[in-house]
Amino acid sequence: MFNNSHYTVGWVCALRTELVAATQYLDEKHDSSDYEAAPNDNNIYVFGNIGKHNIVIATLPRGEYGISSASMVARDMVRSFTNVRICFMVGIGGGAPLMEPDEQPKRDIRLGDVVVSIPSNARGGVIQYDYGKTIQDQDFKLTGHLNSPPQFILTAVGVLGAEFEAEENGLDKDVRICLDKNKKIQKKYQRPDQTTDRLYRSSYIHKNDNENCSKSCNEAEQVTWRDPRNEDEDSVAIHEGLIASANQLMKDAFMRDRLARNSGVLCFEMEAAGLMNQFPILVVRGICDYSDTHKNKEWQGYAAMTAAAYAKRLLLKLPPAKVAVEARLSELREIKDQLQQFGSSLDTMQSDLLEHTERSLRTEVERWLAAPNAETNFRSTRDQREPGTGQWLVDSETYLQWKLGIIRHLWFHGKAGCGKSVISASIVEDVRRYCSDSAGTGCAIFYFTFSDSSKQSYIDCLRSIVHQLSGCPSVSSSLEQLFKTSKARQEGGLIVDESLQNILVDRIRFHERFFLILDGLDESPEMDSKNTRQREKLLEWLGILSVKLPMLQILATSRRLPDIEAALAGMKFHPESMITGCVNVDISKYVVNQLNKDRRLRELDANMKEKIQDAFMMKADGMFRWATCQMNDLKNLPSTRPVHLKEALKNLPTSLDETYSRMIKNIPAMVHNDALTLLRWLTYSHRPLTLLELSEARIISLDTAEGDVAFHDRGRTGDVLEILSGLILIVEVKEETTARRKRKIDDVIETTLAHDKPSHRSVRLAHFSVQEYLESSRESIDRPRSFHFQAKREHQFLSNCCVLYLIHYANTKSITKTSRDLERFPLLEYAAKSWYIHCQDSDNVDREVQFLQSDTFSDSLLIYNPDRSWEEPFEAGVNGSKARSASSLYYAALTGLSGVVRRLMEAGADVNAECGYYGNALQAAAWKGHDSTVKMLIEAGADVNAQGGYYGNALQAAAWRGHDSTVKMLIEAGADVNAKGEYYSNALQAAAGGGHDSIVKMLIEAGADVNAK
Repeated sequence: MFNNSHYTVGWVCALRTELVAATQYLDEKHDSSDYEAAPNDNNIYVFGNIGKHNIVIATLPRGEYGISSASMVARDMVRSFTNVRICFMVGIGGGAPLMEPDEQPKRDIRLGDVVVSIPSNARGGVIQYDYGKTIQDQDFKLTGHLNSPPQFILTAVGVLGAEFEAEENGLDKDVRICLDKNKKIQKKYQRPDQTTDRLYRSSYIHKNDNENCSKSCNEAEQVTWRDPRNEDEDSVAIHEGLIASANQLMKDAFMRDRLARNSGVLCFEMEAAGLMNQFPILVVRGICDYSDTHKNKEWQGYAAMTAAAYAKRLLLKLPPAKVAVEARLSELREIKDQLQQFGSSLDTMQSDLLEHTERSLRTEVERWLAAPNAETNFRSTRDQREPGTGQWLVDSETYLQWKLGIIRHLWFHGKAGCGKSVISASIVEDVRRYCSDSAGTGCAIFYFTFSDSSKQSYIDCLRSIVHQLSGCPSVSSSLEQLFKTSKARQEGGLIVDESLQNILVDRIRFHERFFLILDGLDESPEMDSKNTRQREKLLEWLGILSVKLPMLQILATSRRLPDIEAALAGMKFHPESMITGCVNVDISKYVVNQLNKDRRLRELDANMKEKIQDAFMMKADGMFRWATCQMNDLKNLPSTRPVHLKEALKNLPTSLDETYSRMIKNIPAMVHNDALTLLRWLTYSHRPLTLLELSEARIISLDTAEGDVAFHDRGRTGDVLEILSGLILIVEVKEETTARRKRKIDDVIETTLAHDKPSHRSVRLAHFSVQEYLESSRESIDRPRSFHFQAKREHQFLSNCCVLYLIHYANTKSITKTSRDLERFPLLEYAAKSWYIHCQDSDNVDREVQFLQSDTFSDSLLIYNPDRSWEEPFEAGVNGSKARSASSLYYAALTGLSGVVRRLMEAGADVNAECGYYGNALQAAAWKGHDSTVKMLIEAGADVNAQGGYYGNALQAAAWRGHDSTVKMLIEAGADVNAKGEYYSNALQAAAGGGHDSIVKMLIEAGADVNAK
């Protein structure tokens, strides 16, 4: 008769299949009626012996899996059986085979093989990992290793392994002997046909959860070929090493491969960590699948049998006397409980500190990424949408075919003002609902915006999409790593953007389908301020994404412009026109709703309302923007007498041009100049202005030679809204923090202040058509001549305003030269950061030379220093360092003011003066890629091999940044391609580190030493 104290070996199973397999290897089964369970022990046990070892077998409750369930079973087992000295966890798991790039096995794990948990790489045999979702779309994070098995068990594993290496292990034979004794279980537990052992390529996801792989995954080219094992090899191989444990099933082949390659994991399962966190155990797993989406239940029975067969062989190697002198597991558990209680407060403190650190890091990463907020545009356009409108498009056959994947890419095009952006808000809402209900789908959005230079390029779009996906652990982790490395290496620009694209592509590939909604492709300008073909680059980028990501589905909106139409046709976009008739239906709904909502208009009789609706529909011609402008005018009529309403309807303008001309002509003469100034700033500022900033622009006057800034005559900020009523849009920005564009070394335009504070109001032109009207040279436009804008002239105006504002600020006695001044002088930061952006094509070189050489410019560097763009305003003054670190020539070269560079050199400026972060003017210009300036400096005698500055020399700076034409120019001028640099040893390493293949080729052809260190 046996009692609780007789049992010294614990054996834990998770599944019924594993329990059945374990009991087949007992030499004898014991009567289970006399054991005494500890209070609240709900486990069911099977008793028996293998050799002289008495064994108690426990299994998890039916339907329960995972670490916590296993932990409870083990805890209760050692409470009831206090004499248990060792414990095994025996059952099935998912294998982690590792293949070489040529698809030859590096670690040849197959179904039916056995994995034994042995410490490896300073880890204790089992590692616990946590990775959010468990389908093939998320990242993992190792959280530590757990207890190692007892040393004498590891010794027995080594002895058994040596025997199996010298002679056949015979595990397959052991299984067959067992099954011969029990024919009832033979069908489920025997070895399946070898053709069912399929290892699919990591990128190939199981197609249909309701069908097995033999039906839905039968593409031969997706199966990794492995040579059959030779006759002299065991059909069941034994693998010793790390097992990875988590609370959920591993179904991600990419994650499996990364853990296998980086951490040496051989097998994945769901319970062992729960036991090894309690006390030392040995885990034995039979491989039943490959830890991917292709689960294989056919092999579970046989895998459970091979694992149990190995466990029995190992037990027979352990002397019972040795087991008897091991510490009781119940005593180890009590000690562990005491230590856990002692350390609980410390754990809480560490957890709080870790949470704070992670939160701070996330904030830093967001600031560094400086991603444009597409959600602001979405909310703004959604709020403009009239209830009940836009449904015709969401219900259209073409759109439904796109959403279902029948049409891959879809382009909705329509004329200016037809409501494309508002319609896109309906699409975004519909797609988001669809994705929330459909597994394996995802979506991202971006609104190209004519009035915001941070929302116009493909780089802006890329950063925004990556930020939208940063809630995914894999993206967040990759971003944090990129932030840390780029910060340590002082990277900016191209290399970071290439890395961001890799993050984006990797993430989207985890989806079965991914929707990308892009509004306003035509609001990406054809040329940017650096004469880069911005829209062309955007369209090329979309083509690259389309090829790389077959699961990507794009929906774009824009006007029907030739370059967009041609590019999208090449990508097989399905074109669909915004049908005027359908838009008119929405306009009709809008008119009716407004007539019934407006306080004054809703009192009109039905006949008058019908006349208004008819008049609007007669002239709207599918232009929603036109209709909203006329409705606003109608609401503001001083009288609602029918005679006055009829007169207004009779004189409705016929086009948007005529509409805007009327608005401008109706601006009171008293504020005519204010309106002109405000519209200039709204049209040409390189980022959206706050209401405070825009209102401040009114006090700058250039009417006299000296100019004036009337700080004493600001007036109400609300005046702006009344002066430009109908021409501007107010956007409420609800972000909780200020997002500062702080890429440490990057283009100045990407270091501007986003000003996203609670209840902050940003002002923009109401519609793209307003800017087109102001810039248009169409003869049909009847407007005051002063409101015909010319980009070069207006940019010069803004530059002059910025400089004048900085001069008057510097001459104000009450300034503090601290961050408090930013509140008292709202336009200060914009002026310091933007004056030179607006004068790139200036003819007024003398004024710019004078400013660069002035004390005012030196003072402005406290607010913003383009040589140290990562510093906060006034940070240099707080640190006690001098803001000005270089000559006027250096700053002109850095900021791309080629005319100023020429004038300074003509005046005798030293082109080889050592100064600034980049060492000299040539290196600064080369780093920025200002080719005309680089050429000018070289022709004036600049030393192309001068050493100094962050990159060491101009060639290395240009090579790192990827400026092909600059590198070519420097080589032709005699730059030493093998010159030693600073951060990188030479230009070749810099180009290679930046991923610039064309420059690498150019340098090698010029004689760069590929073996240089």
